[in-house]
Amino acid sequence: MEEKTITLKGFEISARDIPANWPVCFLEGCPHSGDCMRHAVMPLLEERVTRGHSIYPAALRAEGGCPHRVPIRVVRMAWGIKPLFANVLQRDAAPLRAQVQAYLGSHSTYYRYNDGTNLLGPKRQQGILDIFASYGYTEGLAFGHYVEKLCF
Repeated sequence: MEEKTITLKGFEISARDIPANWPVCFLEGCPHSGDCMRHAVMPLLEERVTRGHSIYPAALRAEGGCPHRVPIRVVRMAWGIKPLFANVLQRDAAPLRAQVQAYLGSHSTYYRYNDGTNLLGPKRQQGILDIFASYGYTEGLAFGHYVEKLCF
């Protein structure tokens, strides 16, 4: 059986692209259903998944609208941290690397973001650039690779 896919903003996605334990919206009549990632991916799951995390009808009654809405948008993800160190002074390299590793959670996680196993979203990219800025490095900083992806 061929895997079902949908196209959103020019990107083809399947059920395996949906993050694990990511709540999906099955609510009919939601005013945000046309521009909500949680609702847009519902067709990928409705035929084969029998249980999981979902958005409940009370979300439609929340003040200010559904608090779980995730607009369908494309973001610029990055990987490859090593190029950021190209112009770093030797005395700053080790403490800077240690601080970035701590920010990302661990030594091994740092390398997953460096080799592309994990991708850095815009907030994490900025967090890393802020660490470099705290050492006085602000010019010419760029991650090794960038890729456009749908934001879950």
